[in-house]
Amino acid sequence: MGLLKQIFISRKGISALQPHCFSNLNSVPASRIRPEKAQAYDKGIFTIVGRANTFNGKAYLCGRRGRDKAQLLRSRRPYTQWQRKELDRYIGGPLLTRWGGRYVVGGRKIIGDRGPSTSMCWLLNDQLHEFAELPSGGDNSYPGFVEITPNRAVMSWYSSHETDAEGKTITAIYMADLEIVE
Repeated sequence: MGLLKQIFISRKGISALQPHCFSNLNSVPASRIRPEKAQAYDKGIFTIVGRANTFNGKAYLCGRRGRDKAQLLRSRRPYTQWQRKELDRYIGGPLLTRWGGRYVVGGRKIIGDRGPSTSMCWLLNDQLHEFAELPSGGDNSYPGFVEITPNRAVMSWYSSHETDAEGKTITAIYMADLEIVE
């Protein structure tokens, strides 16, 4: 695991970015992967499934199941049989991608009375290890991610934790520059 050296965060107007504009370029077209049809679960079906990404010939997804714990899904072509692993927490608007040879999972987390925040984790041996909790609150999630180098990345997410001059809640899209130090 690397340590995150810095996070530089700036707010962008919603018109400046489109949601999910930073999709992983190695993703598999959604028309070929339908885990919601391949599997049913005792605790219900997925309500949101992050975009499928392929690494080492396998498709990987992170799926949200209502307010239940998220699941990591893996499959090989033709993507009809899925291996499932329940993760240790709920993840809203899940993202699963690779950065410098590491797996990264991000999305909304909810901890007791603190309310929701957007969080980024390393996925190591099917366990999540948080490396960043981003400035966020209220309605927030759906991180986007672009690897610049194996140690630098840019990400985006939306959040409604700030207010305007009149005190009204605003929703904005945020950007962060991330850097890993070994």
